[in-house]
Amino acid sequence: MLIEKPNTLTKQAVGCILTHKKKYLLLHRTKDKLWGSLAGNIHANETPQHAIVREGKEELGITLKPNILATTYHKYGAEIVAYHLFEQELASEDLLKIRLNQESSEYRFLSIEQAQKLVLYEDEEYCLLLHEKSHLANYASTKSSRL
Repeated sequence: MLIEKPNTLTKQAVGCILTHKKKYLLLHRTKDKLWGSLAGNIHANETPQHAIVREGKEELGITLKPNILATTYHKYGAEIVAYHLFEQELASEDLLKIRLNQESSEYRFLSIEQAQKLVLYEDEEYCLLLHEKSHLANYASTKSSRL
């Protein structure tokens, strides 16, 4: 559940919205059969940037160079989590390098509408829509600055 910024946290995590040609890379997790973006926990003495690069190597076998999109806050049971959300457009050559580890059984590139039809992790749809909204706003400001 999405919450306002809390005074205390019990955990910090990272995620990355990976796209290619305006489609989202979603992973089908082996453990719980849910779909979601690349994500994981931040280890002790690790920055969010280092954590998401590590997760990209571990879960997909690729080296990421993502940009921060937002930090959101969530409550899952007793856990209060800061979720550092990154984004990156994957190049065609990155797609050839993807190698899933045991955490995921498959991956797909999907439109937002296709993704919304899957059984997603809690708050995954919110993160995808946040990305969509961010890029629509960037497109609008770029287009108006050209006029």
